[in-house]
Amino acid sequence: MRLRMAINAPHWPGSPVPDTTEWAARCLARLMALGPELALDEAVVIADDMSTRRHWRHMLPETAAEILFMPVAAIRSSGSSAD
Repeated sequence: MRLRMAINAPHWPGSPVPDTTEWAARCLARLMALGPELALDEAVVIADDMSTRRHWRHMLPETAAEILFMPVAAIRSSGSSAD
């Protein structure tokens, strides 16, 4: 599946991975490793969206994906519910 790219931001100077396509692909790979239950098309949308946001682009894509999963992992490991 091909990742969509933000037309006006193919490169982010100052990002640890300036190329948007590479950043999104690496983020997608980590998202799928962390959440194999994710539907690929949904994970592509998430990675693509993250690749256009300054907050995430200042991180390595793998780190960004791991941070995105942190609250879910903490809830699952503690066995508590969100109610």
